[in-house]
Amino acid sequence: MKKFIASSVLTTAVLFPALVNAEEIHFPASYTSSKNIEIHKGATTSYPVVTSLTSGQKVTVIDTFTNTAGETWYRIEKDGTKGWVISSSLEETPPPVQNPPTPPAITPLPSIGTYVYSQVNGLEARRGASAFYAAVGSLYSNQKVMVTDQFTAATGEAWLKVQLTPSISGWVPAASLSEFETINLTLIVTADSANLRSGPTMQDNIMRTAPKGSVLNAVALKRDLDGGIWYKIASSDGTFTWIYESVVTKQVDFVPTKYVATHNTLLYSGASLGYNVKLKLPYLSKITVLKEFTNSLNQTWANVKTSTGLTGWALKNELVTSKNDIQFTHTFNKAVVRSGASIKYAAKVYLKENESVIVLGELNGWLNVETSSGVRGWVDKLYTSPVSMKRLIAPYTEVVNGDQYVNWKKTYNYPVKYAVLSGNRLKITGSFTDIETLGEIIPGIQSIEAVPVSGSEKALIVTFEQGYTFTLRNAKDKISIKVIATGLAGKKIIIDAGHGGKDTGAIGPSGYLEKNANLGAALALKAELEKFGAIVTLTRSTDVFLELSERTYIANSSDYDAFISLHSDSYKTTSTGSTTYYNTSVNFNGPRSKGLANAIQHRLIASLGTYDRGVQEQEFYVNRMNELPSILVELAYISNPSEEKLLSSPAFRQKAAIGIRQGLEDYFNNF
Repeated sequence: MKKFIASSVLTTAVLFPALVNAEEIHFPASYTSSKNIEIHKGATTSYPVVTSLTSGQKVTVIDTFTNTAGETWYRIEKDGTKGWVISSSLEETPPPVQNPPTPPAITPLPSIGTYVYSQVNGLEARRGASAFYAAVGSLYSNQKVMVTDQFTAATGEAWLKVQLTPSISGWVPAASLSEFETINLTLIVTADSANLRSGPTMQDNIMRTAPKGSVLNAVALKRDLDGGIWYKIASSDGTFTWIYESVVTKQVDFVPTKYVATHNTLLYSGASLGYNVKLKLPYLSKITVLKEFTNSLNQTWANVKTSTGLTGWALKNELVTSKNDIQFTHTFNKAVVRSGASIKYAAKVYLKENESVIVLGELNGWLNVETSSGVRGWVDKLYTSPVSMKRLIAPYTEVVNGDQYVNWKKTYNYPVKYAVLSGNRLKITGSFTDIETLGEIIPGIQSIEAVPVSGSEKALIVTFEQGYTFTLRNAKDKISIKVIATGLAGKKIIIDAGHGGKDTGAIGPSGYLEKNANLGAALALKAELEKFGAIVTLTRSTDVFLELSERTYIANSSDYDAFISLHSDSYKTTSTGSTTYYNTSVNFNGPRSKGLANAIQHRLIASLGTYDRGVQEQEFYVNRMNELPSILVELAYISNPSEEKLLSSPAFRQKAAIGIRQGLEDYFNNF
């Protein structure tokens, strides 16, 4: 399937019996019909008609697709309804000629090797110097990064390549970066008269002076070569000046309610580490600040009261106004927490990949951190990342064996879960902090969104159009969604006849072997499903022995949609009934397996008339180690003489096949 670039220009066309060069179309495009046309649900005339066009009616073409017959069809939208029409009915007229845009004025870019700051929280860095490239990471507000390359497009848009981490670099718009740190501070002039200069050095011209007590609005800061801070001051007339830190002080709004920001915040009897410890404050507990004090060691302490009324002193930098103010970083695999800020210090603990730790401070390229278990120490900043490494990146579509897929790469093999929501929505979660989304239109999918869940975590929400459902696979390096139309036709089913060969399974009172009963039922089910358009594979079609791992390998290496293992139960001669089993504790597709089990058990009981033993969760190997939605069906009890006879009956097998087929139809007809 060809990919097309979206265009804001709509072109007009009239319906003629002429072919269209699909590769030249830029979507969306406007068309006008010259006769009545039927619009189908899919890209062949075998799909049902969803609406029609009358002569002179305008529609918008939003996609193109070539089906297995080699016909090119266009997807259109009319009054909110979407459908497909064969391309031979359309002809596109050339778009109107437009004057090229005037390129913006080119401004000087920061030099390679210099440092800049992100002016945007969550600023995406991309693989190339264009918004069309996939994101490789993101910058938080005021993140300091080095410029490693620069590029200016023909339109005048400038991009800078920056180093996010030692191993990750990417391109960001130059307009989103600055050589200054962005702030929003209220400053009070403390000198009798303070100079406001044209730039952040003592050599810059004095533009005006501010008397003692003047209130200034600082919007950025820059550190000079000696480490001193210059503040950029915004005036009411829109001009900017600079003032040095020594002649101003920060105006602080006193917030009495704070949260404990670490696992080891201690309450002391006085404002120094030399005082007695009264208690360890619980992480994220709420306390009331009564006053603040800076001691002779330049440590700022807060006099606080706990929820139980106990008062004492805690270090101010271990308290935050909001839980969102706690600064975290994420570690690479086997990053070392040391007792000091150097490799010469002893290791205290080794951290896992993507482990989240609280940042307490920084010294000479080392971060003072606290782990979730309360261990404090120092980590080399080069072995950390400010953003989580749990990301879904580089989304792409593909057609495999005639099936449409949309895939995302995982940054490593982390666990993923999913849930089915109302409104034909699929929600995929995995503590993602970054999810790249597709801009192209995919038949059967209405929208793809990355939505906030909690804190910095996001979830992937895929909304399907009516008449479509999915099969989801989770691999070590990617997740893959197969977009499929509802209904049984075209669905790929694996049928597993339990036991076989040297493994006879249970033996009935008259000597009838379970392996034969299972194979007979599997052959009957295969014939029944194929009559209704399903594609069926048997794990065994003869009396051969297969290991359980061989059966699941057939499923896990396939592109199929469901797995059904057929068995005959055995306990007492009086035991009776049918049971369907599934697994959610291990099987990634547990949610779909449970839905499949419920649908088939309901129809199977109605068709067979056996006692309903219900749907049960079990850790049978063929379900537990299966990547597909999978179930195991116990058709009846071979240990019961009456049900043994039923299991050997072709009529009973046919009824079982009908019930399971109807259950599969229900499963694939519902999202």
